[in-house]
Amino acid sequence: MAATGASAVAHHKPEFVYRGDTRPPEEIFKDGFKARGGADAEDDLLAHVEGGLNLLKTGYISTSQSLRTPAAFLKPVFKSNHQEDAYVDPKDPTIKYNRRIGWIYYINTTGLDMVYVPDKLHQKHKDKYGYQQEWAVKGSIPGHNIQQAHHVDGYIKRYSDLSNMKQGVDPIFPPDKPNPFKEITKNKGYAHEKKK
Repeated sequence: MAATGASAVAHHKPEFVYRGDTRPPEEIFKDGFKARGGADAEDDLLAHVEGGLNLLKTGYISTSQSLRTPAAFLKPVFKSNHQEDAYVDPKDPTIKYNRRIGWIYYINTTGLDMVYVPDKLHQKHKDKYGYQQEWAVKGSIPGHNIQQAHHVDGYIKRYSDLSNMKQGVDPIFPPDKPNPFKEITKNKGYAHEKKK
C-alpha cells in the first residue's frame, strides 16, 4: 500500500459496513463482491480513493460505515430530456436531491481484510474524502458475509453535499417526498446470524 499518512487515532472495525450496487440481491448474495482489478490489482489506496479509471485496477472494494454514503453514490435516474431527475428544496434552493435507484448491501465484517481509509490519508485528502467514512476491503467480500439488501428508489441528498451534513441529524432525503428506502431482502445464505 502506498504511504499516504497516518491518523493518531486508529478506528476499530465496525460489525457492519454498507455498499451500494445496481446488481440484484440474487446475484450479490451468490457471488459477493470482488475488487475490479482482479489478478493484476493495484495496492495503491490513494488511487483507489480518487476513483475514476483507477477503480478498474484497484485491489479494494469501497464500503462505508454510514448508510448515507452508498445511497448517495447509487445509479442516477435521468428524465426523458437526458437531465438528471432532481428535486430542489422549496425552502432552501441551495439544497438539491438527486433520484437514485439500486440496492444497499449490509455486510458483516467478520474475516474481512479491511482498512479505515481516513486513517491512511494526508490531511488534504482526508478533508476531501473523510466524510465518506470509507472502509476499503481488500480483494473480495464473500456472499455469505452479506446479511441483507435494502432496495432504494427515491430522492437522496447529493453526495457533494454530504460533507456538510451532521450525521444522524440532517435528513438524507426530502421530508416532503416518500422515503427512498424500500423493501429489505434477507440473504438465506448469511453465515453470521447471532444465536438467540
